[in-house]
Amino acid sequence: MHIEISDGGPAATDGDWATSCTRGEHGRGLEIIDQLTAARGDRQEPGHVIHWADVDARA
Repeated sequence: MHIEISDGGPAATDGDWATSCTRGEHGRGLEIIDQLTAARGDRQEPGHVIHWADVDARA
């Protein structure tokens, strides 16, 4: 299964969520995605970023 998500790209600054917690409480998303997917990546398009992942649908 191929999944794509579009967003506006990286934020200019960290939000309150990042400044209010320790490093160990955030920043693990890509590691989790690596464990759950066969492949992942992203591509820049005008005005936004496309994040994609391929997931084994049989799992």
